[in-house]
Amino acid sequence: MSTDRSIPLTIWTLPEDFLYARFAANFSPIMFDRHEEEFGARFPTYFIEYPFSKLDFVAARSFPVGGMENWGLVVFHNNMILLDSFLEDNANMTVDLLAEQYAIEKIVTHEIAHQWFGNLVTMNDWSEIWLNEGFASFYVGDFLKQDHPYLASSEYYLHLAQLLAKQ
Repeated sequence: MSTDRSIPLTIWTLPEDFLYARFAANFSPIMFDRHEEEFGARFPTYFIEYPFSKLDFVAARSFPVGGMENWGLVVFHNNMILLDSFLEDNANMTVDLLAEQYAIEKIVTHEIAHQWFGNLVTMNDWSEIWLNEGFASFYVGDFLKQDHPYLASSEYYLHLAQLLAKQ
């Protein structure tokens, strides 16, 4: 899979998990392109394209958090990016399948946003980490509301309240 600018996006899994990465593999380039388009339209004077020649996603079986952004490499706990095999194989699980897909969309969008907010533009001091998370969370809500208008906006405000409570 690749973006409109032909930047390859690769999801690395164990061989037996490969098929369960299809949803994330199809969604990731769409969301990556949405980030580049939106940031170019909103901030044309300051717009900086994604500066690397690739972006890799790794589905790790043992990882202490849901996802962690690094330049050109995002590591996910495998249950955060791979579609549950039971849901994938049972078409009658529509509501659960949609919820699982939405959760994957959220974390992929969040970690892609961190390629700009957190990696390219970063905080001055670790006490300002909430800025990185705040911008990434904002863009999750902003980008996903196009596809899920009711879910994205309510979750954004709930997450914002949780971030503020931690301050």
